[in-house]
Formats: sequence, structure tokens, C-alpha cells
Amino acid sequence: MILSIDLGTTNLKAALINKEGQFYNYTSQQVEAIINGDICEIDPKIYLDFVIKYIKSVNKEKIEAISISSNGPSFLALYSPIKINNNEIEYTSNNVRLWMDKRGKEYSPAVSKYYKTYIDGSFFLPSILELKNNNGKAYNQTYKFFTIDGLINYFLTKNSYTVNNANDLLKYYWDKDSLSFFDLDESKFPPFIKCGEVISNIDEEVADFLQIDKNIKIIAAGSDFYYSIIGSKVDKENILANTIGTSEGLNLCIKKPIRDNRFLCYQHPLQGYYNLSGVISNTGIALSWIREILSMDNLDFKEIYKLAKKSKEHNIIFLPYLTGERAPIWNANASATLFNLTSNSKREEIANAVIEGTIFAFKSVIEELENLDCTIDIIHINSSRKDLDFYYQLKSDITNKKFIVFNTPSVELLGLAIQGFTSLKYYNSLKEAIQSMNFNPKQFNPNTSKYTYYEKKYNLFKTLYNSTKDLMNKSL
Repeated sequence: MILSIDLGTTNLKAALINKEGQFYNYTSQQVEAIINGDICEIDPKIYLDFVIKYIKSVNKEKIEAISISSNGPSFLALYSPIKINNNEIEYTSNNVRLWMDKRGKEYSPAVSKYYKTYIDGSFFLPSILELKNNNGKAYNQTYKFFTIDGLINYFLTKNSYTVNNANDLLKYYWDKDSLSFFDLDESKFPPFIKCGEVISNIDEEVADFLQIDKNIKIIAAGSDFYYSIIGSKVDKENILANTIGTSEGLNLCIKKPIRDNRFLCYQHPLQGYYNLSGVISNTGIALSWIREILSMDNLDFKEIYKLAKKSKEHNIIFLPYLTGERAPIWNANASATLFNLTSNSKREEIANAVIEGTIFAFKSVIEELENLDCTIDIIHINSSRKDLDFYYQLKSDITNKKFIVFNTPSVELLGLAIQGFTSLKYYNSLKEAIQSMNFNPKQFNPNTSKYTYYEKKYNLFKTLYNSTKDLMNKSL
């Protein structure tokens, strides 16, 4: 079996998965970031503790390899090597800067100019430049800058690497020339390793600590969005993978590369294809926010959808930009708006408007992709949200697209297993592995009678943003 671990923004997940895609010992744990203005951080101990506790708790006899993915672009500065002393983990570091951290936005223009394409301030170089210039002490004492998965791989193997999911993604990380240009110490940046490569076996001391076989292999994985593509059965062109979590990713499989600064375009996990990627920032964040605003934060998220389902047609429009926005508008200063509220506005209408707003943001990415002459035949949804037919049907109605939802605990974990079994030569290719897995799909088709209503609201959504974007986050 493959032990798959995905360290997401709000959920940490792990499972043992066999070569038919069956899950065993699945677990998940919610985590909460520290958010204060532009700062968005999390204690790395949370990730290490989760991995250690899970490995120690499962039957380890059938594990052949471990593969770990994480959210990104997120990183931490490790100040000292990790050691095991008296059965305790010892290290010093700063907190992990999550991808929602905005402190690097001041350095985005310089890095964008260097690479001649837009590089958001949340990416590695702008954020590390901010750290160096505003916290030189922390920068100088840094031993290595690690991604989250890189940190865990380092703990397990004592080998320092940054996983590269595709060669044409390096501009969103760093390279030797850019480190030199920005006067950054190359020794602090681990070398790159390709995803799917075996880093090494588990370090013997760590194996003893975890009570696990030292011959178990650690397979390089990298970014969780990459494995959501694999785990959502995107095995041919014109399929769009839609990953829903704290943020929301859209990954379209295309045959030829399309270069547009609003989107990331890079080699697809399957050879011969490219991936055109857009990310919107606030889907899960908006749901968490409205749950708290409506004093429902002690209830399951499903209760928000149940409340929203009760709503009749209404005129409320929600711009969901609670933490700025990425594709396709790339506006770190974008802010949220609830428009057309009246004294008669009801709780269920507000909840419904918030959900609609996140879907309108999703639709805006679809629209821009199609403006680039992309074809989207069907959308595969990757979400841990199960039994939410209302939401999936609403998304189909608003976008006028067919959706397939897979009945699996986590497409990221499944994607890691697919990569792992391919790396171990159980399958000759990722495509063969994908086609051997059990996905249990459920399809949602658009209700065309609702299209005109939602199209009018969507056009108002766009008009509202364009009319207010220059006023957003203005100092009073």
C-alpha cells in the first residue's frame, strides 16, 4: 500500500491506499491559521505532529512507500537541523507562511519584471525577499527554506529537497540565476527533485522513532493541486479539474500550451498534455466567514447549504474577495461586498448569495478560459464535501456545464497513491494507473431553464466589481 498524506490549508488528511484505489485508515484533522492583516501563518509543529501520530497509529506492515503533498506556495525558514533527542523532536524555525500571506506583495513587481510574467506576492521569491529585507535576523539564521512537504520529507529522510512538479513551474519558485540576481544565499534553498522520484528510504534513526520499516521508500510529491488533477481522473484534453477547499483551483487539460499572464500554464502530469490553471482564493474562506456572521460557527458546514437551499430568488450579490483575489483578476487589494441588502433580506438569502458569489467567481475563470478558445467538455469536481447535491447542481446551473463528482474521501490522497504505484512500477504510466482506479462518479447536468436568471445576476456581479475595484481597500 501507499501511505498518502496531504497537508492542506484547513485540513490534514492521510490514508493507506491499495492499487485499486481503496482507502484504509482514512483520517482528517482541521487546522486553523493565524491571520492578522497581511500575515497568514501556521505552526509547523501541527504538520509534524499529525504525520508522526498517524504513522505511529496504523498497521505499517503493508506500507511500501510514503508520499506527501502540501498546500502552496507556502514555506518556512528552518533555523536548525531536525534532531531526535530522548524520543523528542528538536528544531527551531519560524511559522509556515501560507499561500494567503500577503507580506510579499511589495516585491511582486520586481520579481514579475525579472521573469517577464506576473508573479504574485504570495509566491516564494517575493515573500522570501520581504523576510530578508524586513527581518534580516531571521533570514541570516535560516538553515534551509522548505515547503511544507519538503520539511516532512527532510524529517523522514534527512535529505533536503524542493519538489518540482513541472520544469516550466520553476519561475514560481526560484532558480540559480534569480537567487543571484536578488542576492539570496543559494545554500539556503534545497535543490529540486522531480515529483515521482524516490528520495530515499526512511532514515534509520527516524524509522526506529516511528517504529516503522527502514526500507519504506519516500516518494517526492510536491503541491497538492497537482495530485488533485491526477486523482480526479483528468486523463484526456478538455476535462477541467475543479478542486474545492479553502481556495478553489481550476485545472484544464489542453493539448498545446497557452501563454497568458493571468493563468499558470505548465506540463500536465500526463505526458503530451499541458495544464492551464487558475486559482480563486476565497471559496472555503467565504463559507467560514458567513457561518460565523450568521452565528452558525458551532454547526457543520452542511447547515449553511441547508439554509441557503431554503432561499427563494433574490437580488443580493456577493463579491467574495475577502482576502484579495488571484485568477483571473490578480488583485491583492480586492475586497468583499454584499450588495442590494434591504431590511427585508433574510438569513437564507444572504447565505445563498455568498454561495452564489463563490460560483460566480468560478464562472469568471471559466469565461476567461473560453475567451482563450479553450474547450471545456466536462468538469470533474474534487471536494471533501459529500452529499451536497444542492451545491453541485447550483454550480452546474450557473455555469451551464456538466459536472462529475467522485465518491472518494480525497482526490489528493488518491492522486498521491496513483503516483506512488506508478513510481514503484506497478503501472507503466499514470494514465494506466488512473484507469485502474475506482472513482464511483455522480453526474450533474445544468437546468437550462435557470440559465437566463443566473446569467443576469452574473453580469451584475461583473459590473459590481468593475464599478468598485478602484475604491477597494482605500484608506479612510
